[in-house]
Amino acid sequence: VESGLDIPNANTMIINNANNFGLAELYQLRGRVGRSSAQGFCFLVVHRIGRMPMKALQRLQAIEEFTDLGSGLKLAMRDLEIRGAGNLLGPEQSGFINEIGFDLFHKILDEAVQELKASEFKEVFKDDINEDVPLFKNDDISIELYSDAFLPSDYIENDTDRFEYYKKLYKTETNKDLELIIEELSDRFGKLPRQAKELIFAVKLRIASLNTGFTRIILGPDKLTADFPDAKDERYYKLAFPHVVEYLNTIAFVSLKQTKSKLIMQAHINDRNQAIELMWKIKKTIETLDTDY
Repeated sequence: VESGLDIPNANTMIINNANNFGLAELYQLRGRVGRSSAQGFCFLVVHRIGRMPMKALQRLQAIEEFTDLGSGLKLAMRDLEIRGAGNLLGPEQSGFINEIGFDLFHKILDEAVQELKASEFKEVFKDDINEDVPLFKNDDISIELYSDAFLPSDYIENDTDRFEYYKKLYKTETNKDLELIIEELSDRFGKLPRQAKELIFAVKLRIASLNTGFTRIILGPDKLTADFPDAKDERYYKLAFPHVVEYLNTIAFVSLKQTKSKLIMQAHINDRNQAIELMWKIKKTIETLDTDY
């Protein structure tokens, strides 16, 4: 029946022991009766409903509740609620997902999959690899300022709205998109307060630092500090690092410092816009590399 048995004149179906069927099976079976203007009827027969497992009862209630056309997605979501999402989000696979949140878990999982496609299974997925993904992507870069940078609660009173704008700002990767967000904030909530302006500046610095490989940027009153990737990132140090160093050697106010665990770039700046300009030039240096490997 699930494979496509079709009897146009049949408008009634009786399913015995319906509690033994899955929700997808019941949905498929129910759709085999009723054509065009003919009203279809599907009777679900169960025995001893009092002894029925809770999940079986929930399946029957779901198939009874969602009868309208186009209700397949709603049934799928209810099925997910009943059966659970499986081990992908369970302790065997995801570990402490409750602590890191679903969005971050999904991001980490996607990065791991893309990394495997580009390395160990490069030949298998050579046609599926997204060539638009930057080679030295670092959208988890940390930006630290010596000032308060946030959206004050007396500027955006609603917690949900404030959280949504934080998400928008975090996902912004171009100055054009950032300007649209600034216009929207000004239109809805008025002139940006000092803390919000500092947050906008931090986002501008972040946009300039994206796809450079740097893991952290610290901006003080007169100094910019940037952490290079971990030494284990052989691809970065083989392809990008020599060209970045060659460019930095032409700038008098920039120096490199090696600590026990990491390499740091330090730049003595006259104003904060100079820091953004420097990061943009490093970004452009990396974007022009021939990274065919």
